[in-house]
Amino acid sequence: MTTVPKNKRTTFFIMSLIMLAGICATVFAVSLKKGMHVDEYYSYGLSNYSGDDIFMHIDLGKTYDDPAQPFLDYMAVQPGNVFSYGNVWEKQSADVHPPLYYVILHTVCSFFPAKFSIWFAGVINIAFFSGIIFLTYLTMKRLAMQRTSAMTAALFCALAGGLLQINTFLRMYTMLMFYTTLLTWLHVKYYEDQPLRFFIYYPLAILSGMLTHYYFFIFLFLQGMYFGISLLVRRHWKSALLYLAETLAATAAAVFIFPAMITHIFTGYRGKESLDNLASSFGYIDSLRDFLQIINNNLTGNILYIILFLFAAALVCRLHINKRAAIKNRCLWGMLLFPAVCYFLLVSKIAVYHYDRYISPIYPVLILLISGLIDFTVRTFFRDKNLRFTISVLLTMGCIFLSYWGCDWTYFEKQTELSVETAKKYAGLDCIIVNDGVNFWNHTLYYEAINYNSLTFLSSENLDVYTDTTVYQDKPVIVYIMDILENQEELLQNLLKQNPSYSGYTHITDSHYAKGYLLE
Repeated sequence: MTTVPKNKRTTFFIMSLIMLAGICATVFAVSLKKGMHVDEYYSYGLSNYSGDDIFMHIDLGKTYDDPAQPFLDYMAVQPGNVFSYGNVWEKQSADVHPPLYYVILHTVCSFFPAKFSIWFAGVINIAFFSGIIFLTYLTMKRLAMQRTSAMTAALFCALAGGLLQINTFLRMYTMLMFYTTLLTWLHVKYYEDQPLRFFIYYPLAILSGMLTHYYFFIFLFLQGMYFGISLLVRRHWKSALLYLAETLAATAAAVFIFPAMITHIFTGYRGKESLDNLASSFGYIDSLRDFLQIINNNLTGNILYIILFLFAAALVCRLHINKRAAIKNRCLWGMLLFPAVCYFLLVSKIAVYHYDRYISPIYPVLILLISGLIDFTVRTFFRDKNLRFTISVLLTMGCIFLSYWGCDWTYFEKQTELSVETAKKYAGLDCIIVNDGVNFWNHTLYYEAINYNSLTFLSSENLDVYTDTTVYQDKPVIVYIMDILENQEELLQNLLKQNPSYSGYTHITDSHYAKGYLLE
């Protein structure tokens, strides 16, 4: 039977192992990526690209002897452009997200000019995920008043499939989870009393969260409302006034530092889409169902309803025995439950897509709540401390392992593997990418294009320049046509007509946003 840790040294050792396990699991998960999501390319491009706009620039009709060069020009920091934070600010002002994540990624990339690696962004997720695990431990320790319960929650956080899946997404969402967890810990730790250090940490957390993602403001508003009302109910007038003033001041400071966020939220295309969804009544029930299923699958492997049923049984039992002692620290647990539920209801309404990353900011809070349900249930039905600890760990590990089956691991980009294998098969050939003259999707072919002998971009509006390129030869060639172009048959026939040495074409692969053909 598992024994209960009794001293701080043992706790420190176990927590070190838990954090190491979370780091190793994240490293392993990121190493399984076969490609990148379109937004992950933008993480690098918007952090490092020094061009005039936010999209990858290519020279139409030019043959790149090094196929990787146009992609590296976009995704890697170029010598002479290291630590160029003004450029990051300009790019993010033209985009739809605040700049803090991109500033950090640009800083990391600046130490490796002209180079690209998924680990430049991966190390950021690893660092912030370590903080999430530790904050989960501290928060649960305050809520449950037991180190064993806190360590079990930290273990859940470190290895849950849903969090590991978000860690494999090379965007700002792991950072966002960190700041929602930090905000929760501050509110829980300083719920009873608010010393000066709270009013130092709190605005810094707001400022950092607001400059990471705009969804942070939703969570801040909900949890801040709960905390502020609790101060008023308990007649902490001075703290309530100072809390409100600091919230407004920190929010105003975020706007002052990055004024473009006003445009992003209210008039940007993403902001407009969210506001339109908020005003619409269509599809809300389906959205709620989809996001609830994401939580159920990604955090518990589809056994959330069983956990809730067992908790309900335990609660009835507790209420039957002693109504007042049913749930300890109810107000503190409400600090988690109220914003988590309201965030779920609101984001289900405004989210443009039903993806896990939009609900992920409350993942650590949900981990704490689920761990609390398990802890409450086990304490109700079992008296022996060692037995309770053992069963809690087993139930938590059950959620963890089942969550691996529940996750779809979409950010592994497994579909890229087959198209890359096809590209390697034809590695000795030249490659042509036909787009519509716009550069929006070109960067998504990076993993395939770098395998070829050379790379040439052509516009569908001016294919006649093909005869003037160095790839106009009497040998087979690979042609990718972006999916946005619906007249692919017509374009292929145009190329065949220009080069009489070709007798036809074969469809060989489907990439993210393009189809690949062999002309021979």
